[in-house]
Amino acid sequence: MTLTEDRVRKIFRLLDKDSEVRDQQLPDLLVLRNSTAPHVDQSFFYVTGLDSGTFEGCMLIASPNGPTTLYTSMLEELTARRSKNSGYDLQTFRDRKHLSELVRNELGNCDGKIIGINSSELTHQAFLEIKNALPNSQLVDVGYAILKARMIKDQTEILSLREAANQASLAYPRVVEILKEGITESEVAAELIYSMQKEGAGGPSFDPIVAFGSNSAEPHYSPGE
Repeated sequence: MTLTEDRVRKIFRLLDKDSEVRDQQLPDLLVLRNSTAPHVDQSFFYVTGLDSGTFEGCMLIASPNGPTTLYTSMLEELTARRSKNSGYDLQTFRDRKHLSELVRNELGNCDGKIIGINSSELTHQAFLEIKNALPNSQLVDVGYAILKARMIKDQTEILSLREAANQASLAYPRVVEILKEGITESEVAAELIYSMQKEGAGGPSFDPIVAFGSNSAEPHYSPGE
């Protein structure tokens, strides 16, 4: 079983488990839709296993026991094809109009069925596009099951977390070495990112928090002078 197949089934198992509690019918399909950054659903990357690329405007359609289809623009087609975790069928679109045509063809026989969406990561415009393509379907929020699935780490994620922790640990001593009077928080943050990437990191999962003096009282402080 591929990573994508495993994670899709994990989400649907959690939906099945919670369906009676929530008095909600199980969806027939799961649809994840990205818009323009920063409105890109991180669950899209969770399900596909993709660890690079932006994938703006892309879409994923998955069923419990059937295929998962990834719709990507030509800008990131090679990245999607190269993914070692690939467990999805790939469709490439030229522009938004072409994507709409592909989706209508894919979902043509699904109108009237129940469609699961991740509403907290879906823009209103993207919601309307899905709704217009499936006027007789019921759209239900399944974000709670996606979030729960992401909280339960699989072996691939555990290994990635360990690797990331090791990269950060190796970078830390280099950052300590450059600390001196007059250096700015931004300079230290830049050195931290650089050092982690030298150890193989793809990039920080969030902006580094580097705070001097009274600035350190703010937990989510952004580095400055």
